[in-house]
Amino acid sequence: MTIKIGKRTDSFISCYTNQGYISFLDKVIEKDKVYVLLGGTFQVKSRIIREIANNLADRGFDVNLLHNGLNPDILEGARVSPLNVAIIDGSSARKLKDDAIVLLVKDIIDIDKLKQEQKEEIEKLEAWKRELVEKYPRGVKDKEKGNLSIIPGAKQFFAQALTYKGKINYYDKILLGLEDKRYLNNLDSHSASEILTFFAKTLEEGGVNTEVYHNFLEPEIIELLVIRESNLAIGIKSFDLQFKPINNPHVVYVEKVPENPQIIIDAMQSLAKINRINERIEEIYLGVTDFSSVHHISELVLVDIVKNMLKKNSD
Repeated sequence: MTIKIGKRTDSFISCYTNQGYISFLDKVIEKDKVYVLLGGTFQVKSRIIREIANNLADRGFDVNLLHNGLNPDILEGARVSPLNVAIIDGSSARKLKDDAIVLLVKDIIDIDKLKQEQKEEIEKLEAWKRELVEKYPRGVKDKEKGNLSIIPGAKQFFAQALTYKGKINYYDKILLGLEDKRYLNNLDSHSASEILTFFAKTLEEGGVNTEVYHNFLEPEIIELLVIRESNLAIGIKSFDLQFKPINNPHVVYVEKVPENPQIIIDAMQSLAKINRINERIEEIYLGVTDFSSVHHISELVLVDIVKNMLKKNSD
């Protein structure tokens, strides 16, 4: 007997871009049943989200792990697309859905004990974030910022982000298993993006589930569409050797290099400092976290998901 293991897909749900901080979390989960973790710390909530996602993947369900664009080790959420279920860190959502199931995590740690010790580190962290947002946009050539395309119904993500670990790329995992990969060569990135935007809107209007991936430096550029039910990916360039050109096969797309690499280096140094602060805060959290309580919350969510799944199957 073969036991099916679900596919785990990684993507960034948020990113620091030339338009500042952008998050697609609210759009991605708008049609899902949502479990919201409130209180506690980013690290603890991320651990709970990962535990639930891994458990469901081991049961055969495909899951999408939604990473934080500043620290890729932190999960802001996870989607279980076959069940239309999402588990999220409530602090990452702009607005909580009325029917969201809220779980309080704040009793896992002693906030009062941490408050004084972490105050200075949190202030430093916020200061470096502000500095990064000021520096990072100048890493690309100054020009009028384009409009960010919001495609109703589509799931929108970043496949790459500039994090404290450097540039992280999840394209290899996102494209894994797709049989038909095409790209629009002989076009500049903005023109190709306009075509992909039109494709995405048309597909969603036709009821086809579409994953939309934005460029992490210039989020107004859509650089890849994934239509999983058709095993198809369409990009503005070739993301691996299996991509086939749609237009003139002799024209090679050259990715634009940022105009001011020193600013990117400065931003990387800021991110490294942010990470050192994060590591210090995480050390504090690990010292006071009751991980049996973390596991208990994971079990509560899993039991409710399975119960609802069985109820649907019996209806």
